[in-house]
Amino acid sequence: VQAAPRGFAVSVGAFKEKANAIDLTSRLTGKGYPAQMALSKPKKLFRVTVGTFESRKDAAAMAAQIQKKEKLNTAIIDLGKP
Repeated sequence: VQAAPRGFAVSVGAFKEKANAIDLTSRLTGKGYPAQMALSKPKKLFRVTVGTFESRKDAAAMAAQIQKKEKLNTAIIDLGKP
């Protein structure tokens, strides 16, 4: 039995085209962000997120940095909720 994920992540994009998600993930990892891509099953979108943070406050700090430096819209995701 695998433990449910915990913490928070910063969502920076969701794409129908896998190539677009790969491009954004590569761009962000190239700049030092811990970006990753995953398939979101219900909507079949490729979601790009940055980091896993213990607190919403830490995730919000990263979200603010990404918005300011990368000019991307962000959202905080609670990894403990489906």
